Amino acid sequence: MFCRPAVFVISSWFQTNKIKVMEWPAQSPDLNPIENLWGDIKNAVSEAKPRNAEELWTVVKSSWAGIPVYRCQKLVDSMQHRCQAATVMAMLNKTICTLFYFTIFFLCHCVLRV
Repeated sequence: MFCRPAVFVISSWFQTNKIKVMEWPAQSPDLNPIENLWGDIKNAVSEAKPRNAEELWTVVKSSWAGIPVYRCQKLVDSMQHRCQAATVMAMLNKTICTLFYFTIFFLCHCVLRV
């Protein structure tokens, strides 16, 4: 994780170089392809049912080594679609929040006369 001054320097560099940066939801598993690979490993561990730490480590290492290149490539190739979907969801979320705010405002001020 970056400290605040580093974030400022990096953001300034992007602005200076006219690089458009997308809003990135914090800790979004949809935009973090490694989460899919962790899920694959979790499934492998669940199926293997290791009985001790040594067996667990063996399963984790072998399942990680067994991830095929095409699986990683598929995740990389899906990023454009994932980013587009996240952008749409972010806009929808803002719209829903705005509608919710105005609904509450309307109820409080117009209907309930608060």
